[in-house]
Amino acid sequence: MSVPPLLNTASGRTIDLARPERSDFLVSDIATGLSRAARFGGQTTQPWWVIQHSLCAYDLAKSFGLSPDLQMQALLHDAEEAYLTDIPAPAKEPEDVVCHYQEGLRGAIMAWAGVPYGLDLDPAVKRIDMILLHVEASLLQKNNAALRWPVPFEALEHLAPRRDFIEAARAVVDRLIPKRGMGAYFVFEKLFEKLLEEWRADHPPVVQAPR
Repeated sequence: MSVPPLLNTASGRTIDLARPERSDFLVSDIATGLSRAARFGGQTTQPWWVIQHSLCAYDLAKSFGLSPDLQMQALLHDAEEAYLTDIPAPAKEPEDVVCHYQEGLRGAIMAWAGVPYGLDLDPAVKRIDMILLHVEASLLQKNNAALRWPVPFEALEHLAPRRDFIEAARAVVDRLIPKRGMGAYFVFEKLFEKLLEEWRADHPPVVQAPR
């Protein structure tokens, strides 16, 4: 007999990973989960969590003039990892059940947050995510394969020169590298919660695109 894919959250809610509902989500649960999910499988020279990566993506989207919808999509582009943690890319298989759960959770969270979202992230948000991967690896890891990948500037070049993107990404990552111990993560949680709560106050949930 198979075990149902149910997950309990910090607030005490239960989510069916195969059929997430908008009513399942709380801002505090998402912020808590992202602040405890380590990037790169935790194999970094300093602690670096998904919530920091998410805030960096939001900062870059805002700095380079993406629309408010895309700024919030950037903030939430890894929100499903609040529940399923960050699985390093080499361990992912596209047809794996966890990838299916990730896609379903992300779409449901975007709908709950009132963020327009189709079946995938906007190309500009994807490029910001990949640029941050490259910059984070260069600052926080040694000999990461990501450093040998071409940095995907396509779909962003109309916004700023390539050098500006790298410099901006390095600046936001360096700013969020904790300098005062674990207490800094409380600040990240509260900033994430503030951004998301302010957005949701003015944006009702949207109809989720069928998958």
